[in-house]
Amino acid sequence: MKDSAPDPSYQWTVQEIQERVGSSTIVFPRDRPLQAEDISKMREFGITRIEVCANGRPGHLDIHDRAHISRTMSECRRHGVSVVSMHSPGF
Repeated sequence: MKDSAPDPSYQWTVQEIQERVGSSTIVFPRDRPLQAEDISKMREFGITRIEVCANGRPGHLDIHDRAHISRTMSECRRHGVSVVSMHSPGF
């Protein structure tokens, strides 16, 4: 698919949808950043694609803390987990 807006007549395949769907991290407390144990727990349940929830204070991902982002992404790679989206309404 192109980087531009999709053709409105385009029909997504099941595979394309599955490749973009992730389970939200909203099941974990939103008053703290995402932790290695959270990623491990999701993978334990067979979840390989996640949507990081950035709602809350501080939320699961502090975009101003590059070290946390790096640790989170390293932990995801270690467990074979992909971040497919970030839930951050109004951000």
